[in-house]
Amino acid sequence: MSPLLLLRLKEHLEAALAPLKLAAKDADNKDIVVPPKVYTGDLPPKRRDFMGGVAKEKAALAKAALDQEEGYDVPCVLILPLGGHLETAQAATETVADIALICVVTTDEKGGDLAGAEADMMALLSAVAGALLPASKGEALARRFNLVADDRGRTLAWQKHREQPGYFLQAIMTSRWRFKGWE
Repeated sequence: MSPLLLLRLKEHLEAALAPLKLAAKDADNKDIVVPPKVYTGDLPPKRRDFMGGVAKEKAALAKAALDQEEGYDVPCVLILPLGGHLETAQAATETVADIALICVVTTDEKGGDLAGAEADMMALLSAVAGALLPASKGEALARRFNLVADDRGRTLAWQKHREQPGYFLQAIMTSRWRFKGWE
């Protein structure tokens, strides 16, 4: 799988999502609005270093405080490679890569009113889809990466799980990319 695909997706989404402003919390847990950040990997970095002076032996005791006080840097989109394969036809090789785009927004409080968070989630999903759909209609991302339908004929399918983590809402959008080569 090409690391260039992940880099180009990140750059493209950062630029496309910059005008979007969603609810967030600052380091002092105050309400602010910010554009979503884009990361590659499993989890976004923490907002601040809450563990600073806490000894490692006390880390287990501090876990509940970490969950509430430290917080992740959301809203964000996590770009996570899921898998892929090579296709060879005659002398050409193409790579097909499946990428998850995990969209995460913050809620006001655990189990609280989610109306604002739901609206932010729909805005984020719409913005991500709007940014990537041209790559399925002949406008390859970085002139190389084409968004294609999955095995079920779906382009940018998304779903939100019933159970959500603590202070977040998340939805997973899946995408399939096709490009020449096998880097």
